[in-house]
Amino acid sequence: EMAMQGPTLPRAKTRLVLRSDIHANLATEQLMIENLEAQLDEAVTLEGGLQVTGFDRPKLRFLAEIDRLDLTPYLGSDEESAPPPSPAGAATATALDLPMETLRKLDAQGKLEIDTLLATGLRIDDLSATLDARDGLIRLKPVSANLYEGRYQGDMLLDARGASPVFTIHERIAGVQTGPLLKDLMDNDLLVARGDADIRLTTSGRTTEALQRHLKGTVSLHFRDGAVKGINLARLIREVAAAAQGRPLPADDQPKATDFTDLQATLQIEGERITNDDLRMNSPFLRVAGRGEADLRQSLIDYLLLARVVGSDAGQGGKSLAELKGLDIPIRINGALDAPSFQVDKRFIRQALGRKVKKKLKKKLEKKLEKQLQKQGEDALGQELQQQLKGTLKRLF
Repeated sequence: EMAMQGPTLPRAKTRLVLRSDIHANLATEQLMIENLEAQLDEAVTLEGGLQVTGFDRPKLRFLAEIDRLDLTPYLGSDEESAPPPSPAGAATATALDLPMETLRKLDAQGKLEIDTLLATGLRIDDLSATLDARDGLIRLKPVSANLYEGRYQGDMLLDARGASPVFTIHERIAGVQTGPLLKDLMDNDLLVARGDADIRLTTSGRTTEALQRHLKGTVSLHFRDGAVKGINLARLIREVAAAAQGRPLPADDQPKATDFTDLQATLQIEGERITNDDLRMNSPFLRVAGRGEADLRQSLIDYLLLARVVGSDAGQGGKSLAELKGLDIPIRINGALDAPSFQVDKRFIRQALGRKVKKKLKKKLEKKLEKQLQKQGEDALGQELQQQLKGTLKRLF
């Protein structure tokens, strides 16, 4: 049993209890740790075993099973209560203290299983990870877990053969409920849906700044039968259309959310810049396409949505969507990432509605002209005069 404390520990005081059967053979340079039981701070219980072969350059084989692991208490002190670091301290804090030479010599194979893993609110169940490390390549594959009613699979590689570590990540998420996930992770369920994701990233460097600068990859997203909270695109378009027509907007008790049946997008990541040019969303009234970018360093977004009206909103108190049917209505999203503004192109809607009015008026006048011609006889005005009148209508509208 050990009690540890000190400023370099994640917690001020840590208690560790170990029980095991240990067998050592110095002649063959073998160490066997069997029936291992470890308890950390009365909260984490580990069972497993370890085999070490060769003391000069050891080969490690292990199995570890943990029932419940909450990493939150070990992730550092409260940032708000801690004093701000000096510039030198901040630079030191961003350095990755990876023992590169040790990693190059590491020869380890084993499996880790955790029934429940908690980290800053995030919950992961039935986590299983297999480690294979040799010749400077450290790989976690496969990594699998149950994640918010869905499934997670991962393949992570650390290449320590060069001067700087190179990280490669491929993760797949299927059938995850995004609402509870985002609520636990960010305390914000902005997107509520069942979602899939395919994440492929690479980066390199020995500081967090270098890792961010060299980050590259793609994130493919697919969400089904959900809603984007905080904005109702159909309602927003109706408001602008009603204002352009000079009429009041009927009362609407619909939630401030945009429902959709299908949403897909591919994010291109390069450093702290994320771009997207293929967003597609289908909703009851709209078909939405999108393109734009986000700057993570400045926490800003500049994005353009083109919303095409495909359904009638007559059942929601108006005809404004029907009057815009078939048009790609521009909606600009910009500003801070955590609180962006949504602006419909009012000039576009005014012009579109104006064209609708002119088109209706033109049809009425043409019908009246046809009736007058039929009443007076086509020969009475003559073919040339008929063409002049129709040409005048065409120029007016």
